Amino acid sequence: MNYCCHNFGFIDIGEEKGAYDNDDPVYLDMDEDRIISIDDIRITPFAGFFPGSKVARTDIEINAPLEPLINWSIAYSDLNGDNTYSLQDSIYLHNRSFGNQILSGDIRLTIFGGFLPGTRVINTHPDANLPVINLMSINSRDVIDEVAILFYNTNGNYIKGLPKYDRTDAVYLHIIASEKERNSETLGLVGANDLRLSI
Repeated sequence: MNYCCHNFGFIDIGEEKGAYDNDDPVYLDMDEDRIISIDDIRITPFAGFFPGSKVARTDIEINAPLEPLINWSIAYSDLNGDNTYSLQDSIYLHNRSFGNQILSGDIRLTIFGGFLPGTRVINTHPDANLPVINLMSINSRDVIDEVAILFYNTNGNYIKGLPKYDRTDAVYLHIIASEKERNSETLGLVGANDLRLSI
């Protein structure tokens, strides 16, 4: 697998202008251009499209500007209490501005208690206020990343010697298993507990 972006953003269509709210759809900005582009990945549902789906040229949100998620992380709740991320633990896109607990507006990346990936936590949900541990910072580098976002180059496309991400490529949240894997030139392998971000 090959390294790609780690930038997430939202389309500011909700009532609270200039800030993220629960009506704003969230995306993985695959080419880091801060606009919705072909093959960017939906993290939340939008306009009838499922989380994990890729944007097409004719989709309604194409070319919409993306606002960065400031002070967010990918984090997990240590549900089995073993102090390490494992298959039983839930993963979230987490707003760190209010501490290390799951809050209203955080986004599930895995299933929790019947709530599907891409759904947002609200204060009455059973995972609200659970403690979380950061795995990766978003739009910053202030956390030592324990995971990376990688893609599998399905069709082997390269441009000037670099792997090219496109529609057929699967995207994963990959658990970093060794120091060697922290080097972006190291090809990772899909492993146990890796999470698919695209469908």
